[in-house]
Amino acid sequence: MAKPAPKVETVKKSDRRWQSDIIVDMIKRYGFEYIALNPGASYRGLHDSLVNYGENDPPMLLCQHEKIAVQIAHGYARATGKPMIAIVHNLVGLLHAPMGIYYAYLDRAPVFIVGATGPMAEPKRRPFIDWIHTANGQGEVIRNFVKWDYQPTTVDGVPGAFARAYSVMMSARQGPVYMCYDAGLQEAQLDHDVEMPPSGAIDVPAAPSADPAALEKAANTLAAANRGSRSSPISPPGRRTAGIMLSSWRRLWAPRCGMWAPASTSPAIIRST
Repeated sequence: MAKPAPKVETVKKSDRRWQSDIIVDMIKRYGFEYIALNPGASYRGLHDSLVNYGENDPPMLLCQHEKIAVQIAHGYARATGKPMIAIVHNLVGLLHAPMGIYYAYLDRAPVFIVGATGPMAEPKRRPFIDWIHTANGQGEVIRNFVKWDYQPTTVDGVPGAFARAYSVMMSARQGPVYMCYDAGLQEAQLDHDVEMPPSGAIDVPAAPSADPAALEKAANTLAAANRGSRSSPISPPGRRTAGIMLSSWRRLWAPRCGMWAPASTSPAIIRST
């Protein structure tokens, strides 16, 4: 997916900063390349920061439904191996998204879902509409099929929570996470410096490694096998793992069976007998 050509003119930034700018700082810090969204008033502060403070980088993809936004992020993650952000509007938008989130969870796809609620401060709510779209525990809707969810109560809690969400999302087994931001928090003016996590303070941990003795035993078993079979898993493995599996099958059993495995052969689980 090619990014749009950069524009010559730049956005004239305001002399003031808003608390939603900190969310944009974190999005840029972790290198997200695209954002799929269906616009809504609950995150208008973040939307404004993405356009004016962030200068439309990363670019936003307009979607007609929250489930579509999540599924675009899901497909992007599967095709590229990189996470993508999907933004859903308030409680009503979150209730549109669960099936897409559930599929991403089953597929172990790293989708960073951003939502919003409130304003949590009752005097700031518009009559009726803000009241019926605000929930005390909004993440409860999808908590059973995301790896982690959180709603910061202050702007100082935004960077650490964002960093932790990214780490949880990208750690094996990967999966979607949900971050919810109070509309009042987003739209408040930023009146102090917010401490950002030091570089590498909360990063993706190294994947767990197998026991060397168990690996040697498995390798000897495969090498000594007379027959080998391949069967497709429910959820395809990552590209690196799939390449290793396919390469092993070619070397071990394809020559014995007089078969040739083309490069386009789909990833599979190797079994020996």
